[in-house]
Amino acid sequence: IFGANKILNNPLTKDECFNLATKLEGHPDNVAPAIYGNFVTSYKKGDKYYHNCYRVSDKLKLMVIIPDKRISTHEARGVLPSSYSINDCVYNLSRIINLPRALEDGNMNLLMDILDDRIHEPYRMKLIPKFEEIKKVCNNCNASLIISGSGSTMLVISDSYGLSYRLKEFGYLVKEVTVSDGVMIYEWHFYIINKKVLPNCFEKVIKIKKMVNDGVKIIDACKAVDLSRATYYKYKDYVSEYSKMPRNLVNVLVMINRVLV
Repeated sequence: IFGANKILNNPLTKDECFNLATKLEGHPDNVAPAIYGNFVTSYKKGDKYYHNCYRVSDKLKLMVIIPDKRISTHEARGVLPSSYSINDCVYNLSRIINLPRALEDGNMNLLMDILDDRIHEPYRMKLIPKFEEIKKVCNNCNASLIISGSGSTMLVISDSYGLSYRLKEFGYLVKEVTVSDGVMIYEWHFYIINKKVLPNCFEKVIKIKKMVNDGVKIIDACKAVDLSRATYYKYKDYVSEYSKMPRNLVNVLVMINRVLV
């Protein structure tokens, strides 16, 4: 949507793109954070969607734990009760209203208190192997563990990435993540040029990238093709063989080629 909007010289505002994407997706749960970044809330009024963004303190360190087991949304919804008690609803609402302030201030003690869920975690955690053991480790390290979406991925909020070493002991993939500012549109210009007229440093960059993919250290690969590391780092993100380009970029180039032809 944003790519098409850019090609058409931005006839839609960012908020209009958000509403269009949300209607296509059916809900704003994934669309809003992807577009606006940070901590974002959204709601629907009439046939239009609205959002609010909140800053997340850089004191907070975020990690995701990704188990081998995949859980379908259908399966995750199936374990939830058909109704909830007023007490459980009040319990969650009285806590979640404090979440924007806790994230903005980076207040781990407050986060530990308010991220104690009674709506979905008690039911869905049974679908995630080792969840209770991981949560115990996090709590002992003054960190919060919550289920991301319907699972099985889990989100850890801490004041240090040091906890990741403990978490990796459970045998799951652990990745450090950062809070972004949402979707960014960059303009790229591509040219088809015969390599005979290009400086040979570009071909050397491609050779180094192949060697690095085969396990050769960058410093040794640069020496082997007689190219400085400074030159390699200057061009490595801009020079690629067509077959090695990211699939999504190749698809865009193929689409443009068809239009031009």
